[in-house]
Amino acid sequence: MKESITKKTIFLSHSSKDISISKELYELLRQFIIDRDLENEYDVFYSPESLKENKEHRRGYRNAIYNAMSHSSSLIVLWTPNSTTNKWVNYEVGLANAINKMIEEEILKDKTPIEVVSVRTDITEHSSILSNNQQILSLSERKDIVIMLKDAFDIEYEIIDNWAKKNKSLIKSLITTASQKCIYFVGGNKDNKISEWDIERIESFVTQVVELLIDGGFALASFPEVPNVGLKVAEIASKRHANYEIAGLYKFDASLTEKIKSWGCNIDEWNRKIVEFRKVYLRNKHCIVIIGGSENTKEECEVALDNGIQLFPIPCFGGYGKALFYHLKENGMLANFEHPCINCDETKWPKNCLKISKFIERFKKYKKHY
Repeated sequence: MKESITKKTIFLSHSSKDISISKELYELLRQFIIDRDLENEYDVFYSPESLKENKEHRRGYRNAIYNAMSHSSSLIVLWTPNSTTNKWVNYEVGLANAINKMIEEEILKDKTPIEVVSVRTDITEHSSILSNNQQILSLSERKDIVIMLKDAFDIEYEIIDNWAKKNKSLIKSLITTASQKCIYFVGGNKDNKISEWDIERIESFVTQVVELLIDGGFALASFPEVPNVGLKVAEIASKRHANYEIAGLYKFDASLTEKIKSWGCNIDEWNRKIVEFRKVYLRNKHCIVIIGGSENTKEECEVALDNGIQLFPIPCFGGYGKALFYHLKENGMLANFEHPCINCDETKWPKNCLKISKFIERFKKYKKHY
């Protein structure tokens, strides 16, 4: 019992929605402790493992967090789009700051300050992070992972760097997961007379791709009002409790533009406002998958292209997605991109796409070089 009390605790704060990357980070910390023979000196507080007996009791949950934080030497905060608004993560950060304040004012004695280490994934916006002007380390950078371990364990950089060299696969896996970005689905079909067969094809394709993207830890985005595409993405993401956000302007700009004209307003100024708004919801998107789509989709993709976002048109469902695909193909712009559809005959496309795995491979390749 005495031994456990004297152990230092590395407190890992995260959102429960980020189970994939938080678990990898936890395993990295545990492996470092084991390899460095520090098991008698350090514990890692990771809620899925440390709070199993407290999950049904809020008071016990909060007390367990407080007790763990009271014995913590460092707090690693995993900042993601999920954790920036998570009440427990913000509570834990606030608790660590409060304890450090009491140590500074000598209200708490015989306690060293908690080292707060902020880390983030590539999809996380800096402006959304509560960091008290601290350095925010990127888990997609090997150097920053080494710095994180150095700060958390207070061990020399060179020692940790040598450990990282011997654990390349562990480091690479964490970097890959942290580098994963947001895939935004756009398009849809405006034709209300679309056949049941075509609806089945679209929804089957979207379902297969989205399920695999979620399994791979990708974030997703769509506009739920778009039938067959946006709505299906939202449905699957919600049922799987995946990292999902609403994005888009479906019907908004088209219907309001007509009203703006009738008001006698400057239509160019109105369009500039729409473009600026598109930039806001597109800014953290990694890639746009275009399935069908019309003029509205085209305008959205033009803004995305101007802002360095990769376009991924699917030709099998017509609309702007098909037109853009063949435009890029005719101009030799798909070869280097390794688009899975480049040698596919869409007229022979069955209900279940035979190249689904190729799409996921392509997203993974691209995200590593983003």
